[in-house]
Amino acid sequence: MKNSGFIIILIFLSAGVFFPSLTGGFLWDDEFLITHNPAIKSLKNIPQAFTRDFFYEAFETEQITFYRPIVIIFNTLQYALFGLRPFWWRLTNLLLHAANIMLCYFFFTRVLRIRPYNAFLSLMVIAVHPIASESVCFISGRTDLLALLFLMTALLLYFNERRSIYSGIGSLCLFTIGLFTKELIIVFPAVIIAVDYMLSDSLNLRAWISTRLAYVLKRLLPYFIISLAFLIIRFFFVKGIRMPSYPTGSLRTTWLNVPQVALRYIALAILPLKQNCDYTNGIKIIASFVSALFILPAIIEVFFCFFAFRFFIKKTRFSLGIIWFILFLLPVLNIFPLGIWMAERFLYIPLIGAAIALAFVFECLPPVQAPWRNAAYIFLLIFIPLSLMRARIWGDELNLWQDAVHKNPANPQARIIYGQVLFSKGRLDEALTELNAADISGSINLDFQRAQTFARIYTAKRDFEKAEEAFNIAEALIPSSLMNIILRGRLLLAQGRPDEAERFFRRVIHLNPRHLGAVAGMMEILSQRKEASAELLQFAELGISLNPDYGMSYFYKGLALERMGRIQDAERAWRDAIRIAPNASEPYLFLAELFESHMEKNPSLVADAATVYVELLKRHPDNIDALNNYGIVCIQLGNLKKARELWERALTLSPTDPIARANLERLNNQEFEGRTP
Repeated sequence: MKNSGFIIILIFLSAGVFFPSLTGGFLWDDEFLITHNPAIKSLKNIPQAFTRDFFYEAFETEQITFYRPIVIIFNTLQYALFGLRPFWWRLTNLLLHAANIMLCYFFFTRVLRIRPYNAFLSLMVIAVHPIASESVCFISGRTDLLALLFLMTALLLYFNERRSIYSGIGSLCLFTIGLFTKELIIVFPAVIIAVDYMLSDSLNLRAWISTRLAYVLKRLLPYFIISLAFLIIRFFFVKGIRMPSYPTGSLRTTWLNVPQVALRYIALAILPLKQNCDYTNGIKIIASFVSALFILPAIIEVFFCFFAFRFFIKKTRFSLGIIWFILFLLPVLNIFPLGIWMAERFLYIPLIGAAIALAFVFECLPPVQAPWRNAAYIFLLIFIPLSLMRARIWGDELNLWQDAVHKNPANPQARIIYGQVLFSKGRLDEALTELNAADISGSINLDFQRAQTFARIYTAKRDFEKAEEAFNIAEALIPSSLMNIILRGRLLLAQGRPDEAERFFRRVIHLNPRHLGAVAGMMEILSQRKEASAELLQFAELGISLNPDYGMSYFYKGLALERMGRIQDAERAWRDAIRIAPNASEPYLFLAELFESHMEKNPSLVADAATVYVELLKRHPDNIDALNNYGIVCIQLGNLKKARELWERALTLSPTDPIARANLERLNNQEFEGRTP
């Protein structure tokens, strides 16, 4: 088979196994990095990507700090093209993964000079590896996809046989872009040295050092300079970027646990069973050098590294893949603090080393042992079902966190997030169960999140006493939290005390005029005051500027404009609200009522109102207001039979509904005039 055939199959496999994730939406960190991130909503913000933390202003508690300007710019460009349509974001991840596998194939065959079939077999295993699911199926996991893309293109240009000046400049530029995508690309020069040594004609290390090392280091000098400049910018000149803490808060304790984490990564690379999206509390913390959890993994890894480097020095080619794996795994082992123990996406780039090792093993097999290459197909049969399953799990946030809790019930973060997801679905009692089961073990961050979620749930249940207790806990943990103030305002609104709630919302706006939560609260309060239409319009415009994808801002804008007599502008605003938030009922109802209120002047608006109600009932077939109002519109259209069906359905859903009952009585008494088409 020709190269093109192998590439087509690899692309098909790499995209096909993760295809089920395309139906999913935004989840987990996507909320902070994409859906509610004002930084990516305007191309004018692109320069700020180089001066801000990846999670800039996303949290009120201390969080992991990353520097990812290229990812922010990539997200900004994608938002400009596709808005918040998750299908296109997920498809982009899928295409990036396929492109990476294709680039790896070129690297294997052109640079490492691996035979096409052996390169195909090894990359086929990696293309469908379940560990890749987090990077591919989790939109915000694209950091590693982009990093590998720039890494492989930089490598291909560096080893370009023609070695033109343009290839060198291109490689250096892509390396720089890769650094600003993810820091671990800084090991690029070490990869170059390892590959050059393995592929050189020198028979041994000493000969290579004497004949090649100086030349290689000279070529790499610009890369070292760029790396140093990046580190200086990253840690000294970018405001707000700081080193995260070690997962245990202690360097010594964290390093004691590095061997078992590394062994866990190796096991996941070989056979990825019991995968999880969140490994909080997934590591049994040890604090002693005499623990078996330190000694045994450390011994295994010392021997692993010893033999890897021994084989490498002897130029046994499969060891190059192991060196690659080690080089790209070291930066994610918390030798320098990451703030989290481990994540499956951290294995995405190291796995390429496993493919290199496997390909060179196939290269070493003589023809009589060719059937051993069929072991790749055995891995394929194991990995494809696992990847399909993980893709489905990553396609739905409820399944994702249910799976995380099921696999590690002791994970407090998973339980809290699962509780938050259940709350968002209206499953309040189940959410409370998960929150109560979370063992926060003294974590202020998790305790704070749980208290705030308790407050939201009890407010929704109208259990104001327990909501107050939860607020008191949250305020005691972080007194300066603006979200606490907003939630306090929400509680007062639920209690029917809008004037008191307004004071809390205005207090937040005074402290942070661009806080969307406070702006939303003010819009809700002002919408109840017809005399405040001008101020409502101001807040609605502010809300739109803060987040163009917050549909309720457009709804309140339409309400203010309608009250000010600007009917056409109100219609446009409500249509925008429907376009942006098609599942929200209010814009449909108000738009249809707008048409109904002007039917006498323009009878054709009756049909427009009917169309709006039909669209609403497609999404919310149990909406009582829509059923009752649509029934009246059907009377105007002369369709008495349809009106009867609508009101009878309303009574089935709500037997005591007075409007549907009264309308049916009027219909039975022939008080409505009309005709049935």
